[in-house]
Amino acid sequence: MSPNDFRQVLLEHQRPTREMIVAPGDPGCEPITKISGIPWWPADVPRPTCNHGHAMSFMAQFLLSDVPPLESHDNSLVSFHYCQQCAYEGNMPIGWNPKVGNTPGYDVSVCDLISEKQPDLLGIIAEVVIDPQSVTFRDSMDAPGYEDTMYSLDLHSIPEDYPQGADDFDENIYPGIIHVAKRKIGGWPTWVQHPGLPEIQDQERLHFLAQLDWWLCNRATWCSGGYAYLFLISSGTKILRCELVLQTT
Repeated sequence: MSPNDFRQVLLEHQRPTREMIVAPGDPGCEPITKISGIPWWPADVPRPTCNHGHAMSFMAQFLLSDVPPLESHDNSLVSFHYCQQCAYEGNMPIGWNPKVGNTPGYDVSVCDLISEKQPDLLGIIAEVVIDPQSVTFRDSMDAPGYEDTMYSLDLHSIPEDYPQGADDFDENIYPGIIHVAKRKIGGWPTWVQHPGLPEIQDQERLHFLAQLDWWLCNRATWCSGGYAYLFLISSGTKILRCELVLQTT
């Protein structure tokens, strides 16, 4: 495949993404996209615990109307919790796994109709693993990363000079082609291993929600050169469930 043909294929597979530009500090108990701090959690639902009874650490939350192309879900919030205590004890929840199914040490939940609900106002109840970060966005078009280009696209060959980029987070992966490798919502995952998409049933649709990169902290399970990837599974206009995938180098 010629470089021009290869570039055109990547351009045709671009998706809108929003890089999360983070700044230290916690905006507080608000139903907004943010990382760590005090979660917005509905008062009528108990906070997540693992199968061992540990309270889970709050990692991040995402307002679905912020996420391309999920803007129509304008009254829903996804909350991501992880059992850091299980990780310390060697029970390393790695997220969705086609062989063992869901592990008990994490929770990715959708709260609908958030404008009609009150938060529990319990504050922080488990270890803070990631320093609290407020979030703004930089919009971009996102081409598939290296692993998706190699394994998910039907390409018979790729140019010898692909990928380019000065470091792991250099988004200029080929002339005129951008792949955002930092924390983001929407777009394409930045796999560090073979793509690990959750399985879905007939009539279901998989949506890439977000990724959190290892530069956010040095204590999370994925901090060794990896990512936490979050996915939504929908049917029609309804979000059915959420899945977590972790990969490290």
